[in-house]
Amino acid sequence: MRRASIGFGLDQPGRLFWLLLRDTAGHDNMIRETWGWMHYAFYVGFLGLFIGTTIIFFNDEIAEAAGFFGFPFIWRA
Repeated sequence: MRRASIGFGLDQPGRLFWLLLRDTAGHDNMIRETWGWMHYAFYVGFLGLFIGTTIIFFNDEIAEAAGFFGFPFIWRA
């Protein structure tokens, strides 16, 4: 008897990495479902909130801590 094969192995790390990114970050299989677009909208929303929170954290905490050590990060518009 032959063992089942998935079609590609560890000899193709680039392809495996691309499939990992496509299926996790891109939600490729999820969008094909009827409810997938709603799931994707929540994913993008939380991603936007994470990016916004990171920017606020940097402007508030990291810049203040860097100024304490003599590296003034002052944002002027």
